[in-house]
Formats: sequence, structure tokens, C-alpha cells
Amino acid sequence: MMGLDDKLSVQFSKNLLDALRTKGIEIQLFTENSSVAISASSLGTSGYADSTLTVGRVIGKSKYGAEYTPVTSAVGISGMGAFPNTTSESGPYTLKMKIAVSTGDNRKSNVYQEAGKGWSLISSQTHEDTKRISNVSAGNYMIMDYVKHFIDINNHWAFDLVDFMARKQFVTGYSDDTFRPDRYITRSEFTTMLVRVMNDKGLKAIRGEVNFQDVPPSDWAFSYVNEGYKLGLVTGTSPETFEPTRNISREEMAAIAVRAMNLLRGEAGKNAVGDVNSLLTQYTDQDDISRWARPELTLAVKEKIIEGVIGNRMEPKSFATRAQATVVLYKVLEATDNL
Repeated sequence: MMGLDDKLSVQFSKNLLDALRTKGIEIQLFTENSSVAISASSLGTSGYADSTLTVGRVIGKSKYGAEYTPVTSAVGISGMGAFPNTTSESGPYTLKMKIAVSTGDNRKSNVYQEAGKGWSLISSQTHEDTKRISNVSAGNYMIMDYVKHFIDINNHWAFDLVDFMARKQFVTGYSDDTFRPDRYITRSEFTTMLVRVMNDKGLKAIRGEVNFQDVPPSDWAFSYVNEGYKLGLVTGTSPETFEPTRNISREEMAAIAVRAMNLLRGEAGKNAVGDVNSLLTQYTDQDDISRWARPELTLAVKEKIIEGVIGNRMEPKSFATRAQATVVLYKVLEATDNL
């Protein structure tokens, strides 16, 4: 065992690893500002006489842009022998990192993995002053704040949440530094927004690929629509069509958001229990809600994923705006502890 400068290396003999593996024990290493865990049963059998696991402070070699501000030193995971040491998009380790310099809401900080000559955003969970990152590989990681200013949201009702989601790099704007919060959002754009924040959550497809005639492989949203379909988030408007450029309605958006929430919770297919109309009677236009959307929209209201608009109206058939979509996406991630 060796600990130096907030870095810890532990050597395991073959006999010890075999015993830990047999009992299914989780191996955990702790430093002052980080920890790593791995299940011994995930290591498999090995002919190595000794194996070493290391976690702790390292010096990252890659650069980052002016819009990024580190709030921790880089932390590295490395292995020798039976411990995996390959850097990839996923792996068997769970890493925890303490935020050294808090800028207020720690949820706004992001975890990045050093990849090539840069840093790639990866998903994490925030627990007070600690970030938890699951299913990661060996490699270097750092927590940074990201700031992106849009010139057209300062006085908008959704400013706080749009700003938050931009800092999390869950939403993006346009090349002229606008966000255009009141512009309608299309079915393919909302699907893309949702799939982007779910693509590293380790979710499994529940159905095969689909070939919508109006979303060919050359379409910019092809991979996102296809992934959304495989995850069970979206369906076509017919077996052959998706209508990607049609503006999405508020009830469509709510239904897709509920499917995403259930998937992140491991409850795919769940809808509101009991009278699906009970929570919808508060809206003066509840008769305008499509029959197919009522179960999912009820759950969306129950979970506060979506709210009514002025005059106790739901306006289910009205088109959703980019600001409304961003708020709904935030609430899905908040409800599933993914911020």
C-alpha cells in the first residue's frame, strides 16, 4: 500500500483477489478527495501473481477552453494485473470526487473524462459536495464549471432553468449566441435533445431499429430518432413515417418525457395508477387532451414534469417551445436524480 499527495495504490495478491471474488466483495479505495470502487466478482480469474489498483490526483495533459473552469484537480484511475486499465466510454469502476471549490449549486458542475487531446462530458450524480460517476473505465477525470451566455434569455421566464441546462451542456443554442426560447421545437429536435442526455446512462434497447421513410440515414437526426425509437421513447405517426419536422405538441412532449423518466427509473411502461382523469379535471380544456395521451399526461402532472398555462389550461394541442422543452427535460432529470 502506498499513499502520497492524495493518491493511493494498493497491491493485491492472487490469493486475496480470489478470496474477495469468491465472496463477491466490493473493493474500495479512499483518498482525501476521491474514492474508487469495483466489484471483485467483475475481475474474473487471473494468473497474475499480484495486481495493483490506484486512484488519486494526477496531472491532466489535455487543454480545455476558456469557458471551462476546473473546480477540482484531475483524478486518475489505473490498474495493473487483474484490474482493467483500458480507457473507454464505460467500465467496471465507480468513482467519487469531492468538489474542492464550490460556486454555489454543485449540480451545475460537470464531470469530464480526458479523451485524446480534450475532455469529454460524462454523466454524474450530485450528492452535496460529491460527484458520483458510475460504470467508468480507467483514465483521468476532472470536475469543471462550464458557462455559456445566451443574449436573448436574460428577461425570459425560463432563464434560470435554461441557464442551468446550458451549463450542464444538455441544451445548445445557435451560432449567433441566441437560444431562441420561444421558437417552436420539432419532433426530431425534442427527440434529439432527450436522447443526448440519456445516451451514456447504460440503457438497453427494448426493440429493434426502425426505418422511417421520412428520416433517411442522411438526415441529421437519423441516429437520434432511431435510438429514441429503440429505447421506447418515441413512435412513428404511422409504421412508415415519423414527421420529424412537424412541431411537437405539449401532450406529445409530456408523453415522451414520462417514458424517459420511467426508463431512467427502471419502470418502463408505467403510467398513473387509478383514475387517469382525476388529475386532469383541474384544467378547463381537459376535453381537448387526446385519449392516448391521458395516462402519460396524468403521470406527468402528478410528477410535476409539466404544468398548465395561464387560466388553468393545459393546451395539449399547442406547440411546445424550446424553453418549455428545456424545462420539461430539467424536471425529468431532477425527478430521476440525474443532475
